[in-house]
Amino acid sequence: MNGFIYMLCAGEAAGTQTPSLQSVILEYVFYAAIIIVGILILALLKKKTRLPTHNELKRRLNVLAESLDRIIASLDKEEGGYDFLREINKLIYTADKLIYAVTLVSERERDTGISSIAQQLETCKNKLAPYKYRTKAKDEADGLKDARADLNAAILAMDSILGRDNELKEKKAKRYNG
Repeated sequence: MNGFIYMLCAGEAAGTQTPSLQSVILEYVFYAAIIIVGILILALLKKKTRLPTHNELKRRLNVLAESLDRIIASLDKEEGGYDFLREINKLIYTADKLIYAVTLVSERERDTGISSIAQQLETCKNKLAPYKYRTKAKDEADGLKDARADLNAAILAMDSILGRDNELKEKKAKRYNG
């Protein structure tokens, strides 16, 4: 022990400074904090970039359908054109985000059924676009009803995919349990 103290004193006398225990601990605490913050950022990024499940896609399709139904129901009311245009823009934006998510899921799973849902959503969005650019009047509801029909087809396709998923889960459970 005395040799260690002698070396420490000799090192200070020679001009080489050895870090004190407090500074070493402070450095380690600082590095640990950086690592913990980095892990938290990675966890948040993973959560944010996670692709939706089939049930989440179904829920988002239903929300889109409810929004479209609200717009169709509001056609009978005498509202300003701005509210209608704002709702159509929100609906197109939501549909576009959903198309992107569905396309990513279909590429990950290599499932043509899911990619057909993305195509149906794309035709739905294309039927809503004339209302956004005011090439169709608010009173012309045929495009909105056609978009709703395409959305219903996408929902039915998603229901069949969910049914297929349930059958696969049952087969997998039977194989592992029996």
